[in-house]
Amino acid sequence: MNVVLHKGGNGLLGGRIRNISGNGIYIELTPEQRMKPGDTVRLAFKTHFGLHIVPSRVVRVDDSGSAMAFTRRDERLTAALARMSREEPGSTLA
Repeated sequence: MNVVLHKGGNGLLGGRIRNISGNGIYIELTPEQRMKPGDTVRLAFKTHFGLHIVPSRVVRVDDSGSAMAFTRRDERLTAALARMSREEPGSTLA
């Protein structure tokens, strides 16, 4: 699943979701798109329930991307993550 990140004055970045859970997300990013722990972004991605725009904070960075914690999530996102978890046995969704 693809995701768009809006990082303040740096504009939009694009990445691919590798893992997602009820608390956060890991996104594959190119080296040019690297962020640092503590950076804040707004994530935009689509699920069965439509478009989600989720404020998040970078908590870990490695060679292939960034792990981000959701700083605010609504009921619609919570329901979408639960549904995705049920539909994909063995998924990383919690």
